[in-house]
Amino acid sequence: MFLNGICNSCYSWISRFLGSKTWSLPQYLFNKIFNSELDNPDINWNATNYQWSFISQEESAAEIKKNLYKYVMAAVPKSENTAWITPFNIGLLSASQLGLDLEKLPGTIEIKDNSLVDYSTGLKAIVAESACSNEILVGFGAADSLLSDVSPSKGLKYIFSAGVSLLGGTPLIYSQAEKIVAALKEKYPDKKIILSGTCLGASLAEYAAFQNGVKAYCVNSLPLGVGLQAEIGNAKLREHHNKVHHVTVSNELFGDRPWITILDKIFSFLGFRTAANFGLRFSIPCTYNSAILDHSYPLDAVVKVIVPDHKASAETKNKRRRISNVYNKHINGLIENGTVQRPKNRVQ
Repeated sequence: MFLNGICNSCYSWISRFLGSKTWSLPQYLFNKIFNSELDNPDINWNATNYQWSFISQEESAAEIKKNLYKYVMAAVPKSENTAWITPFNIGLLSASQLGLDLEKLPGTIEIKDNSLVDYSTGLKAIVAESACSNEILVGFGAADSLLSDVSPSKGLKYIFSAGVSLLGGTPLIYSQAEKIVAALKEKYPDKKIILSGTCLGASLAEYAAFQNGVKAYCVNSLPLGVGLQAEIGNAKLREHHNKVHHVTVSNELFGDRPWITILDKIFSFLGFRTAANFGLRFSIPCTYNSAILDHSYPLDAVVKVIVPDHKASAETKNKRRRISNVYNKHINGLIENGTVQRPKNRVQ
């Protein structure tokens, strides 16, 4: 444990002298040579970023217990299981309660079973309200959230669109997420808007949070491509610690591998920007030792944090039902004894 702490400290210290997503050596030299004030030439050597933030498992567990309802909200768009949020006195808003003018939003967004969906882009979002705080929660669904409603070819289109964003594209679905949140901010000016999602949904939440100045709580997030980063801009990206919290399950598909992180820092140092997530990263132990399973069922790992005796099994056929059974069995007791917090009016 002591040696690991020393290694992490050295690792973090060295990283300060390499590049980041918001500055590089060519940019720094240009600003110094030409005395330019372009894009904030000052470098904060003590600033950490998503890839290089070392947060202990104890701190990660505390983060989940404090903000559990925000992270489980990320599971609702895909599972359509509102039982995950009802113990926290949170309920979905109906279409009539939302009252959004869908014609003013990009694409062809429509209402289906209290969800905002667009079958042309793969968007699925739900909006909920806390009964005991001033919070409006928005959950964005993963790329496969609408697969049961569309043909396999259209499902592949959704996944392809997510891949395009990694290669520098700016798919319409990201603009849709941004505009939905902007519309909610306008409709509920006295409410605190909180975003969440898993995989692509987490990426949408992250993007919309930066563009609208709200907070996002993301699980196993798909990285933001360079085109989306350019649209956000460096000034907003530098505020990532105040905007976005990520929970990643170790070993999952998009979790940062050490060698990828090192290459990323070197590329950034030389002025080449790559896809990445921004914000505080809380890493929790995996449950399956399978990159695909740990990415697809992150809430199994989350449940294991709040119910340590919970045993995950890769052979269980209906994983989501088993996870829900464990969660439902324990959640009320955990809330009552204070292990997990209900939302309340407080400064986040």
